[in-house]
Amino acid sequence: MELETENTFIKHSQIHGEFCPLDTTIKILSGRWKTIILNRLMKEELHFNELARRIPDCTRRMLALQLHELVEAQIIRKNINFELLPVQISYELTNLGKSLLPIVWTMNDWGIQYIKEVTGIPDVDPSCEGKK
Repeated sequence: MELETENTFIKHSQIHGEFCPLDTTIKILSGRWKTIILNRLMKEELHFNELARRIPDCTRRMLALQLHELVEAQIIRKNINFELLPVQISYELTNLGKSLLPIVWTMNDWGIQYIKEVTGIPDVDPSCEGKK
């Protein structure tokens, strides 16, 4: 079944001629900084500049691109406040984004176990600081 949609992530979920929810989830989360962005937005809404400060190794251009993709996927919401000058832009998780967090936490837990088993490192610092 081919579904006509503008949503890039739904289009990519039909890549095999059928819907593949796993591919959709992986596509939404793929990107070097997306899980870090979700991590930073777990507890609070943040302005672009604050996100940039909290992810110092991510360029501003890359941050903007990753935020744009997460907004398109409806995982985060872009809030624009025109009442302030300069205009204030902030980002927060949507309900869909919040529902994705347990999956991210589970992937983080799996990654910790994987790193421990493959490398023999006994203590791996978990990256999901706002976890559960």
